[in-house]
Amino acid sequence: MQLTTSWMERGIEQGLEQGLEQGLTQGLEQERRSAISGLLELRYESIDEQLTAILPKLMTLTSIEYTPLIFQLSKQELIEHFKSAQN
Repeated sequence: MQLTTSWMERGIEQGLEQGLEQGLTQGLEQERRSAISGLLELRYESIDEQLTAILPKLMTLTSIEYTPLIFQLSKQELIEHFKSAQN
């Protein structure tokens, strides 16, 4: 009986750890998406379908990489940058 209880407690503990880790990862991803979206909206006034389409690609970059792109390129240049990076 004690082995079963120990095994169950360990399973619950592992489940809680995995849930916490997954929640933290999702929270960080949402925060990153929000930060980049905020920069896009600040720079280009609104986020349309084209900017929404490149958002996941921007999220793969570090802030040191995506910040200059957003503030130095026009909207069309930014979109083209990621289109050409795809090919």
